[in-house]
Amino acid sequence: MKHLQTKTLLYLFLIFFISSYTLVHAQVDSLHRLLAKAKVKEDTFLVDMYQQLSLFYNNKFNQVDSANFYTDKGLELATKIAYDKGIARGNMIKSNMYNEKGEIGKAFSAIKKAYDIYTRLGIDREAGQALYGLGTIYLSAGDVNSAVKYFLEASNLLEKDKKNPALSAAYINLGIGLSKLERNKEALDYYEKAIYICQQNKDLPREIMGLVNRVTPLSELNMLDSAWESAEQAYQKSKQINFSIGMIRSLIQKANVALSQKKYAQVLLFSNEIITLSEKYKQQGYWGNAYQKIAIAYDSLRQYDKALENAKKALFYTKEYHVGGANQLQDQAKTLEVLYGIYKHQNNYPLALEHYEKAIILKDSTANQERTFQNNALASLYETQKKEQEIVALNQQTQMQSLQLQQKNALLIALSGVAILLFLIGFLFYRQRQLQAKQRLSDLEQRLLRSRLNPHFWFNALTSVHSLLLGEQNTRKTAQYLTKIATIMRQSLESTYQDLVPIEQEIAFIENYLTIQQMRTDQKFDYEINTNKDLEISEILMPSMLLQPFVENAIEHGFKNISYQGQITVYFEKKGNTLQISIEDNGKGIGTTTNEKESRHRSRALEITKERLSLLNKKQKNVANVSIENKKTENGVRVVILLPEIGI
Repeated sequence: MKHLQTKTLLYLFLIFFISSYTLVHAQVDSLHRLLAKAKVKEDTFLVDMYQQLSLFYNNKFNQVDSANFYTDKGLELATKIAYDKGIARGNMIKSNMYNEKGEIGKAFSAIKKAYDIYTRLGIDREAGQALYGLGTIYLSAGDVNSAVKYFLEASNLLEKDKKNPALSAAYINLGIGLSKLERNKEALDYYEKAIYICQQNKDLPREIMGLVNRVTPLSELNMLDSAWESAEQAYQKSKQINFSIGMIRSLIQKANVALSQKKYAQVLLFSNEIITLSEKYKQQGYWGNAYQKIAIAYDSLRQYDKALENAKKALFYTKEYHVGGANQLQDQAKTLEVLYGIYKHQNNYPLALEHYEKAIILKDSTANQERTFQNNALASLYETQKKEQEIVALNQQTQMQSLQLQQKNALLIALSGVAILLFLIGFLFYRQRQLQAKQRLSDLEQRLLRSRLNPHFWFNALTSVHSLLLGEQNTRKTAQYLTKIATIMRQSLESTYQDLVPIEQEIAFIENYLTIQQMRTDQKFDYEINTNKDLEISEILMPSMLLQPFVENAIEHGFKNISYQGQITVYFEKKGNTLQISIEDNGKGIGTTTNEKESRHRSRALEITKERLSLLNKKQKNVANVSIENKKTENGVRVVILLPEIGI
């Protein structure tokens, strides 16, 4: 009971400790004394307390030494009591600290340990957060492609819990990374996902940052009206909650869009608002950027004296108040270029040349600084990865040696029962042959099931129903469409259990399928299905859904991007004891596309059909085959299928 009371008291005190800022240092001392007196030892609760203290020291006080001290104590205790979650969480905290200090290799090593533990424990949420951390490490190191890869893997895991704030953060960082790679349309998709999730979770600050960041790819795609709207939404939402950084950054984006639209009066208005808000909220680091935009606007308006005055302020504030780093040098170089342009417009060529040369030198220095940092970071990162791989290889070697020893021991034991073993080997060999044959049939059945109706077909069909329901089309057309979908779904499911069906049933299935495809593609093609008058379509059997892959190829690939009405003709006829089926279209033909995916799709359809016919040959002791080729005198493809006559 006393143990439980101590835990409860510690929790309550920690909550009070975190929520009160005026008595912070006194509370820290009190918490230290309480921890010293606590009778809770070598238990998971104490590990959690150490880690909470570490986070508070790092995030609230920026006292890195104290944060490291409690992180190490928590890790030491978690390792001692084999508390895996505590070990993983401690490594996550260490990784963040290392990354903030630019120690990329150590950051990678720590978060990799956390990820391995969470993966082993099957905790997807935390494993996803670890992958997100790996993405931020690679982004810091300048390896944007690897960062995007890890953010994508993280989002795939985190999508299982839509309320996890790390999911929207992963989406936003995916947007940032993809924008850096100039994949702006993809970036927009992830920003939209992030904004939607933030709205569902009522996470307004992160929604605002998603709206702010979305302006960049929209501007790059020259969608300036949409960019303006996104920045304006961010600004209004920031004002609602008095989110200072959101207001300032959204104003910066509004000024950027206005500059692209050459609306210089708005540039001046927004830039002055940035200066006012930055002063109010003690964010003077944004002054240099604001004065720079003011200078550009005045220069464009040919008010060169005002442009010069504000450009000099911009240069001063980028040096005086800007947060250090490569971005500071970039802003200074940009301001020097602005000064160069102003002096040039004033015909003051000596000063123009002087500032131009300074800008070039500073830009080179910035590029060298960035390259040096990225090279060092990547070298450290990949050196750590190499060591990790060496450790894994060593572990594998040890496991292999242990396995070899076990195999030797097993062999010695097996010698005493060699006769029985030989019998078992013979039996197992025979059994394995049977299993392999069954497995081949099973694999083929699975491939056939997957090849029948593409999931995209169902999606497109149901989307068309949705459009009909929302549109002004009559209900009779919608009902007919739904009936066709229901019928083909039932036929598809029934055919799963039927190897052979009457010809008339196959014709009904193909007609339903083609009708749906016509409605979905807005009558992009016509079709005909004819039979020889001597053919008893209700009395002769054929493999179920045999024609669908070829019809689908004609619609999805043959008719893709054609400028004329498509035509599909299916003809059934009897020649002696053979059923011949021909499928013709007037599409682009085989070999006319450079799309490798389409070519593979056609090849798979032919391959699967040949395998089905091969099985039919074995059962019927006959010859069935299929051929496919371009028509000789006109556009399109002709498929000919020969089947043995099989009566009911």
